[in-house]
Amino acid sequence: MLTPYPTPAPHRSSAPPGAGDPAQVLIELGDCHAALDRHDLAATAYHRARQLAPHRIEPLLGLGMLGVRGNDLPGARDAFAAAARLDPAATEPHTGLGVTEQHAGRHRMAFEHYLQALARDGDNLLALLGLFQCAVALNDFSRIIRYLELYLQRHPDDAGVLFCLATLYEKEDRLLAARDALRKALALAPDQHDARALLHRIETILAAERPRPAAALA
Repeated sequence: MLTPYPTPAPHRSSAPPGAGDPAQVLIELGDCHAALDRHDLAATAYHRARQLAPHRIEPLLGLGMLGVRGNDLPGARDAFAAAARLDPAATEPHTGLGVTEQHAGRHRMAFEHYLQALARDGDNLLALLGLFQCAVALNDFSRIIRYLELYLQRHPDDAGVLFCLATLYEKEDRLLAARDALRKALALAPDQHDARALLHRIETILAAERPRPAAALA
């Protein structure tokens, strides 16, 4: 249900778009080239935008995204780290660093970057799902469960996050909580086959553990 590694989300603009803003035009041009897998042209546009607007993080985020897609992880890491230094309050650079470290198999470092991204924006779904994937790889569930629960308080109809949370509940042997989360997820998205299979397995376990009526024991 989740991609093996998330891809950095489209970066937010810190300035309004418009033909009077050459840097913004170049950023949007880079985004268009990147969406069409024209990475060289995208990189050229981002570099030109960076020259015109060295105070903005969007060109660096674009270059970092290209680095991840092209498997240039050192280049991606440098670009996202530079964006984080430029705007310490931004969530996107830490999300990008999390993605980069996750691609490199450094799940503990990715986990910490995703936590930093979520500390800046608790609704950062990309960081949340990346954190979930790292938690599974590290067998470390306590902190991610709390973030998933907080996210669902604000977005109770997110079936994908409900399934992730149910998966973690099941790993921690919280079967009743897992069952309830899966039932909610399936009510929202009945075609989730993985969720339905997990629910069936959990309900089978709960049924086997249920005490038999006294009459049946006589």
